[in-house]
Amino acid sequence: MGLVSPLEFIPIAEKTKLIIPIGEKIVIKAFQFLKKLEECGYDEIRLFINISVVQLLHPEFTTRLLEIMEDMEVDAQ
Repeated sequence: MGLVSPLEFIPIAEKTKLIIPIGEKIVIKAFQFLKKLEECGYDEIRLFINISVVQLLHPEFTTRLLEIMEDMEVDAQ
């Protein structure tokens, strides 16, 4: 079927609440990328991640985000 546009899959993921685990995987991948950049000497780069409203409204979002950041030793600046 090829590539699927975010315009197609994000509304479905939000409606089914699958956006929560998908979003967590994206956050983890983004932090891994940031750590790799830091290891290569690019420690002044900032990272921005789009978060779904469904994720933000999830009761455990903030707690889980902070846990991931702590586990991966990511500095929130």
